[in-house]
Amino acid sequence: MEEQTTVREKPQWIMPLSRPYIIKSGLFGKHKEEIKEFVFNPTVIGVQYKYAQLALTLNNELIGLSDQEAALKVIKENNEKVIMMVALTIHNCKSDVPKSLLKYLETIDQIELLQALHYSMAALCLDYFTQSIILLRGTARILSPANIDEEIPKSHV
Repeated sequence: MEEQTTVREKPQWIMPLSRPYIIKSGLFGKHKEEIKEFVFNPTVIGVQYKYAQLALTLNNELIGLSDQEAALKVIKENNEKVIMMVALTIHNCKSDVPKSLLKYLETIDQIELLQALHYSMAALCLDYFTQSIILLRGTARILSPANIDEEIPKSHV
């Protein structure tokens, strides 16, 4: 019998840029690569950790505001943190975010930054994480020794 394996395609979020991000490399930066879109992939665990550290330091007076009001307030009061959060998800690896990426993100307009923040949050895949926690809690409750001692309702017998 032949074993079949299926590879699940990971989600990807693509954000076209209004102007290219240019990466210089090589001796004296002679080699230039133009990036015309940012590709947000599901983030690695290390990036999620760094992102969460930054996100938890943001102003928590956002409850009750519309999405746009909250986003604008966060950007106004925490612009460097928002830029770093977006840069972390674009870079998406353990090494430090390139300074050129941070400088580029400092020059984009607020609409692009908000869009990038939206994609960066999607790339965290928090919905999968939350679903896993809910599943684990439910399993723990079912397997909990406290539940063993509970009397089985007569309606279930």
